[in-house]
Amino acid sequence: TEIAVAIAEERGLSAAEVNRIRRGSLVHDVGKIGVPSALLDKVGPLDADEVALLRSHVEKGVRIIEPITGLAEVLSIVWQHHERLDGSGYPRRLRADEIDPAAALVAVADVFEALTAARPYRPAWAPERVESYLHGRAGIEFDSPSVEALCRIRRRHNSWLDPATL
Repeated sequence: TEIAVAIAEERGLSAAEVNRIRRGSLVHDVGKIGVPSALLDKVGPLDADEVALLRSHVEKGVRIIEPITGLAEVLSIVWQHHERLDGSGYPRRLRADEIDPAAALVAVADVFEALTAARPYRPAWAPERVESYLHGRAGIEFDSPSVEALCRIRRRHNSWLDPATL
């Protein structure tokens, strides 16, 4: 959430949109409560059925959030945070303008956080490596203005966004 909000503020988004991104990023992965922890913590590669189960967290999250009227404005963030500009994402393989810009922004923050954090199945990546990864896919998979904003923030606050300092 901190990373998504910082990107939104760096991009100069309105206070209302920053608040929507804050709220959406807080709950974007709530559907993972419906995914067995053994799968989330698995050390080895996932098989096709396990990948499908993991990816189901998006639909589960939407089902959890949908009845909460006060969170209606963040449903698209929950639904679309794994979509990619080139249509390679999931669950609906949306492309470019079909993706809510707030969800595209949260995707950049989510990937940065996920890759800079150690997981049972891989060590953490250095923040610079993640920046390079995102930069190489900006405009293809990831929202370019959000990637650029993240990189500007990192240049200004070299230790900020480093997992060791969060």
